[in-house]
Amino acid sequence: MTAIEVLDLSFAYGEKTILDNISFTIAEGEYVAILGPNGSGKSTLLRLMLGLLEPQKGTILLFGQEQAGFKNKNWIGYLPQKANSFDQRFPATVMEVVGMYGGTEEEHQWALQQVGLEERRHDLIGKLSGGQQQRALIARALCGKPRLLILDEPTASLDPNTQHDLYQLLGELHSTLNLSIVLVSHDLAAVAREVERVICLNGGLFFHGKKDDFFAQEEFARLYSHPVSWIRHRREALS
Repeated sequence: MTAIEVLDLSFAYGEKTILDNISFTIAEGEYVAILGPNGSGKSTLLRLMLGLLEPQKGTILLFGQEQAGFKNKNWIGYLPQKANSFDQRFPATVMEVVGMYGGTEEEHQWALQQVGLEERRHDLIGKLSGGQQQRALIARALCGKPRLLILDEPTASLDPNTQHDLYQLLGELHSTLNLSIVLVSHDLAAVAREVERVICLNGGLFFHGKKDDFFAQEEFARLYSHPVSWIRHRREALS
């Protein structure tokens, strides 16, 4: 089944066109990264998929249903950009944060198990590290046992080792839960390592396909408008 289908989608802020007549499909069970320069429309595209913005032209289908009339809201989990910023004095436990949008206690416990935080459920959210807070927010997005998880720069502001651990968690969720994942990222090394397919925006739909095809030298050179050398670093260098 197709998780997301975008057909002839266009969107502008005033006279500035952000997305120009783009079309693509994401199959259920795929792990996809959305890439592109700043201002290329990555976050706008996510908001359109989620129904937070309305297309000015074109159609978005979620699991075969038009986005505007999509009824199965629990099928989609969402982690917005820069969500993990809790003051240490914020008076809510991890469990309370996970349950902010509803669900049963059993669902909350299940979600915390998926992200490895069940033992921290009674701790104040502000006492957790940035990476642990992000895991808690991913658990919140998982509470409805979604079929599709959408994340906007989930590793922003995290240190390299924590970023690696979070991407490893997402890979495990993808495989163990057969979860479709769509994420916006600027981390090209993680994208090259983790995802299956790439959507790249740059004045429209620049690329949509397998990650290995995207990271071919000629595609990189076209994106950055000059020759690029792609260098992979081993994680040991981060230690």
